[in-house]
Amino acid sequence: MYTSRGDSSGSDSESAKRPASAEVGDCVRNKGSEGSPDMEVIDCGSAKAEYEVAGLGETECEPGQSRYEQTRRGRVQFSMCLTEVAAK
Repeated sequence: MYTSRGDSSGSDSESAKRPASAEVGDCVRNKGSEGSPDMEVIDCGSAKAEYEVAGLGETECEPGQSRYEQTRRGRVQFSMCLTEVAAK
């Protein structure tokens, strides 16, 4: 599971890349590490795409999926289930 603290600053183009703007079927990549993730929405055709968003706001993900959540003051603000994208 990936956990990140939310950040609401930045431009509109940066906001469109934030995980909270993701929809089911979008792809994301982790620019950070597993311990300190920095997820970004990215084109699914990109070789950098690592995960496809399989669900939003889920409390539990399906077996084989990863869960990403953003928290603020210890409370989950946003979550999504991710399916690993096959290497291109």
